[in-house]
Amino acid sequence: AKRARVPAVRVGGAHRRRPTSPRSEATRRRDVASRVVADDAPASVEVALDPSAPAALTSKALGVERGQTLPPVPGGRVHWVADAAGVAAMREAVMDPAHNPTTREGHPPVVGLDGEWKPGSRTPVSILQVATRTDAFVVDLFAVAKRDAPDDAREAFDAFLHELLCSDEVYKLGFSFGYDLTRMKASYPHLASLRQSSEPRAMVDVKQLAHAASANRSNLRVGLATLTKMVLGATLSKEQQCSDWSRRPLSPAQVAYAAADAFYLNLIFDKCVEKSHGKLLASLDDVVALGDPRAKGKHLPRKAKKALKKQAALAARLTKQGANGGGFGAAGGGSGRRPDVQEVNVDLSSIIAGSRVGQATAGGRKGVARLLSADKDVRAAKRGGAVERWANAAVLYLSVGAPGKKTGAGEFWEEGEGGDLFMRPDEAALEGAEAAIKRTPLEACLSTKRGEGGCGEEDPEAEEACDVGDDDETSAPAALLFMRRPPGNYVFCGRLESAPGTKGAVRLVDAAALREGSTFHQLVGCRLREAPPRA
Repeated sequence: AKRARVPAVRVGGAHRRRPTSPRSEATRRRDVASRVVADDAPASVEVALDPSAPAALTSKALGVERGQTLPPVPGGRVHWVADAAGVAAMREAVMDPAHNPTTREGHPPVVGLDGEWKPGSRTPVSILQVATRTDAFVVDLFAVAKRDAPDDAREAFDAFLHELLCSDEVYKLGFSFGYDLTRMKASYPHLASLRQSSEPRAMVDVKQLAHAASANRSNLRVGLATLTKMVLGATLSKEQQCSDWSRRPLSPAQVAYAAADAFYLNLIFDKCVEKSHGKLLASLDDVVALGDPRAKGKHLPRKAKKALKKQAALAARLTKQGANGGGFGAAGGGSGRRPDVQEVNVDLSSIIAGSRVGQATAGGRKGVARLLSADKDVRAAKRGGAVERWANAAVLYLSVGAPGKKTGAGEFWEEGEGGDLFMRPDEAALEGAEAAIKRTPLEACLSTKRGEGGCGEEDPEAEEACDVGDDDETSAPAALLFMRRPPGNYVFCGRLESAPGTKGAVRLVDAAALREGSTFHQLVGCRLREAPPRA
């Protein structure tokens, strides 16, 4: 279906239709960004702005400063939606042109969308964030979308969601929101707005938008926090990312986090348009057509694509389960015997997140086992080899000494200041772990590359490739690193993957999050080299 252009916006005079080209669709899409910025047409915009429209919260109005954490959305602009009246107020703010207008600069009406759920592969989406340039609405889906929700609230929300997703006038902004929508369909299959097979209209993925605005210089495989820092120059807090979103009431910190996650998508949109000097507005339909770069495994390594296919099968089973009235739910059962760690899947969706990387875990290796198993009662050794085998992961334990002294962790280096981090463990650190390595080769885990990011809503590739619950057939191997400086606690340092060029070297995938932790300097920072060691 053909999408309408931006209403009431004229960029460089009359719209011009580009002639068709015999080139392939893939080539045409790769060139969209370069055409957007290279277009020499003037970007004059004339828009009559309704003087009664509410004032937008711009970066200047919020006091956004480069290099600092983004401020929260003002409390008076954050609204909790849990009944029919709240849904009606949200609909008016989002769909009424008087409340969500085309801006004076010609930017079209937009709305940021995001979803939150308790970490886990079978947990329902519990929060939907809907934010305009002026207000952020945090929707309690348990109160307005469940089968047992009041009829007036459920019907009002269903109608609003259908109107929003089918609108050509309001551009929907998301960060891989297609995955959130998939989980919503599995969580609430009884909603008519989620049973439609067509894709949302005028849906803009902000990764594609930033890629177009920067003339192919931005990386499509980044998390929301990284993208926000690239575009706005400030850091988006992810402290509440993997908290329990199913509890009620939510904490004030959770509500503030949820509001900011959706609201700052609007500022990213406006900043990208500003960077392109307005020319991006003429090609919004092209950006919409590009879709989510994560969808169907685009731009992913071959092994990651295989993992995503397995996850698609899992999602199909969950959707079928929801359609049969089961919805999402945790599987029960158990023999009563405490399982060994070799029989337990690591709860990757909970721990592979910026909020866990760089954090210390009390209780030694048993404490780490509780973390990795999501507090399940498992049998773990107090000590042993450097490599510990789990059902779907290999965990590498390393200890470091005082700065300047030789350490079993080996050598660390980075590619440029603040660039990728690499390490080469000392061979002595792996002595005594031959049996564990044979059962779960560390090299096999390292061969499965993963994207950067946190939990599913921050980076769906990581969740889709890793968050598989207890289904062994869909588990993908992972290599995880825990380090400590005795007698201190182990610190989760993130994932590892093979690094080409230096024998025995590995890359710390979650280096950006690790650098932000208070333990980075004593574990890694004080040992960094400027160049890789000689092989």
